[in-house]
Amino acid sequence: MLKFEHFRFDATTGQLTGPDGQVYLRQKLVQLLDYLLIHNDRAISKEELLSELWQHGAYRERSLAQSILELRKALGDSASDPRFIRTVPGKGYQWICLVENLEIAEQAQTPTPWHAGKYRYGVIASALLLICVLALYAVTGSQTQSPPATPALATSPEQTAGLRVMVIPFDDQTYSSAMQWIEYGLSDMLAGDLAAIPGVSVVNPANASVLISAQSPSAPATPRAWATLLQQHQIDRAITATVRLSGKSQLLEYQIIDPQGDSERGTLQRDDLAVAMPEIASSLHQILWPDQDAIVLPPYGYTPSAMHDYARGIQALQLEGALLAQHYFAASVQIDPSHLWSLTYLGVCQLLLGDWQRAEQQLSHVLAQASEPQLLNFSKIWLAMLRVRQGDTAQATELLTTAEDAEAPQLAAARLQIQALIAARHQNWPLVDTLLQQASTLAPTSNGPLLPGLAELSEPGQPSPRQPSAAGTQAVDNLRVLGQKPALLSTLLTQVQQPTLPLQQRQRLLEQASTLTQQLGQPYEQIITMIIRARQAHELGQHQAAQTTLKAAHALATRLKATSLLTAIERSQQVANEG
Repeated sequence: MLKFEHFRFDATTGQLTGPDGQVYLRQKLVQLLDYLLIHNDRAISKEELLSELWQHGAYRERSLAQSILELRKALGDSASDPRFIRTVPGKGYQWICLVENLEIAEQAQTPTPWHAGKYRYGVIASALLLICVLALYAVTGSQTQSPPATPALATSPEQTAGLRVMVIPFDDQTYSSAMQWIEYGLSDMLAGDLAAIPGVSVVNPANASVLISAQSPSAPATPRAWATLLQQHQIDRAITATVRLSGKSQLLEYQIIDPQGDSERGTLQRDDLAVAMPEIASSLHQILWPDQDAIVLPPYGYTPSAMHDYARGIQALQLEGALLAQHYFAASVQIDPSHLWSLTYLGVCQLLLGDWQRAEQQLSHVLAQASEPQLLNFSKIWLAMLRVRQGDTAQATELLTTAEDAEAPQLAAARLQIQALIAARHQNWPLVDTLLQQASTLAPTSNGPLLPGLAELSEPGQPSPRQPSAAGTQAVDNLRVLGQKPALLSTLLTQVQQPTLPLQQRQRLLEQASTLTQQLGQPYEQIITMIIRARQAHELGQHQAAQTTLKAAHALATRLKATSLLTAIERSQQVANEG
């Protein structure tokens, strides 16, 4: 653990902590900071940094300059008046702040400047990865693939019964504003295509990110660290990747890691990675599972620009929420009306934003037009969610029953979660607990594009119908660092309903959740925050304030036609009146 001014940096995990908490650094910035700290006794030339930290490519110098700028911004540093990184004209850069190795300092009882001899740069997993759910079109581009840098991975015994793969969000090294959807959008496309292959189950990038956040917002830095995560969650392989530009082509530099820490690397070059995703997924499947017959996924049948807007929508939905994502999905549908996945996600956004009539129209249209099982089940689950919020648990149950053939673990877990919500409506708390346990077994995390920002109201003293993605305030802090607003809101609304937390802490969490509901524009969650605020007022003996808040919540729930919340509000009003 290294310390400089008010910062602490753990090079093993890549975690940087400042005076206001954890500071998110993408993997390249972690490497850059580590190198500068190790060699803080001298100026480091640009050529040395490029040689040690960047692979060959036309955009390396631009990437270095951008990375220095980002690192200075993360540290609150300035090029004109530096406290940490000084530009040395004609030479390069130098770290100028005193660095203390806390472990050595503890042993020596005196602070010691840290000068390490050899840079600990090994095989660093790029924190991000490869590709999503079904849509698109195939293109014949440059079909070259570089040979693996390491021997092929051995087939694990558990693969005979199926293969579980975790796709990690991609590392976007294109430095192109037109490709800012790569991190979650492109990686989610790969995850979806892999999940379409029989015998393969996938932990998608959104859920992989939440698994990582449960440990640290910084991705594990080595294959061995990834291997530990795979062992903990019984996952057979992890795929990480970096996307770069090379002339008019796009490069996908992937790494496949197994639970023993062994890895295989390669590079795929295509004119358009999104368009070529079915072919890429088929190729990676052969590497992941060499003993199985080759699978050739059919090319996408959608307009390429519609696919790109779909990927932008997935990225926005994961990070910024439905307010922004809806525009990308709507653009995708306008370009190509046959892109039913975009239409489905447009309906999901409208549901979250409170436009329930249009959401029902979109989802019902998809059910009438779609033939692909995963899309049908996905739409049924979201339409069932709408019915639960409208108070029609009978129709919700019917929809979930017809979606029971869903094989994807995340879909099956989502179905069980909604069944838990229905059981909670009927106050069947033992069943709620059983269903949540089953959902947790199927998919340890369920945040992300599948059920973005999904939150529900708990009854006082009863189990929550929504499990937190990770325990305690650490999950809140990590999701905030990762910038995942919908998942953060969901976690906040779960934590704030935990009766074991002190009231003052629950009040702080509620204020954060209330601010997020306004930013995300989600009225259902806004009503939930109002009900919880009234309950807290009741705890404090502020019965008039509770009644006033509940009256406002009732008016909003009536406009939204949220029958399920109206019932909860009326019960809370009775309690407030008795107080």
